[in-house]
Amino acid sequence: MIISSTTEYLQILDEIAEYIEKDDLTVQELRELNLKKLAVKKYEMQEVRKYPATLSLIDDFRKNKFFLN
Repeated sequence: MIISSTTEYLQILDEIAEYIEKDDLTVQELRELNLKKLAVKKYEMQEVRKYPATLSLIDDFRKNKFFLN
């Protein structure tokens, strides 16, 4: 399962929430839940790679370094 857009990501998160609300899950439902969780993790990691936090922190530091003095 591959997530290609933010809308698909949000839809899968809703589906995961529905699975979690159920008391008893079948083996097939557990497999689907695990596949969806993995797809969400992969999508989130792809998004993190697109926007690295370290570059953002460095830019913020450069813009606001006069506040440190």
